[in-house]
Amino acid sequence: MFPDVENISLLFPVSNPSLPRRLEIGSIILEVSNARLSVLPKDTSAETFEKMQETASKLVELFPHNPISAVGINFGFSVNTTEHDLSDILTSKDSNLLSDQDFELQALNVKRKMKKGDDTINLSISYDYDDSVVFDWNFHYEVNTMEDAKVIFEKSITTLKEDTVKQLEAIYGISDEV
Repeated sequence: MFPDVENISLLFPVSNPSLPRRLEIGSIILEVSNARLSVLPKDTSAETFEKMQETASKLVELFPHNPISAVGINFGFSVNTTEHDLSDILTSKDSNLLSDQDFELQALNVKRKMKKGDDTINLSISYDYDDSVVFDWNFHYEVNTMEDAKVIFEKSITTLKEDTVKQLEAIYGISDEV
């Protein structure tokens, strides 16, 4: 399955056995927990995304009878607030009212569920009143079978990431440095 990889590392969480086990294979990580199998990148290159896509497709082929209910393709971006003015999305209408009542604001989290074409996108924006905002994009797909999942893995992860970066720029004015 990984003919071009010389070293494979199996990592077990010793201090907290409830954490997932990890299998590091070249530029990707397979993370196994009780309810999920995640294919994660060690870097954000197009080659790594392609390898993730190949691995996910191969896993679907190898385990055709495993139960599955959803597939997610996730991208996270951390944006420096000193370089980008995001005050329009980081200030809620009740911020001043809360401060007037002696509440100290420590975090702001905005969650959105959106549809674009056939894609369901869960967007979480997190701000801890420090110098960065985290944008988490989750492309969520309900599936009933591994065959359904295989269709999802035919989507280009690189194209989804490029489209997400374009959306960050078009909506929030954040350039492709993310």
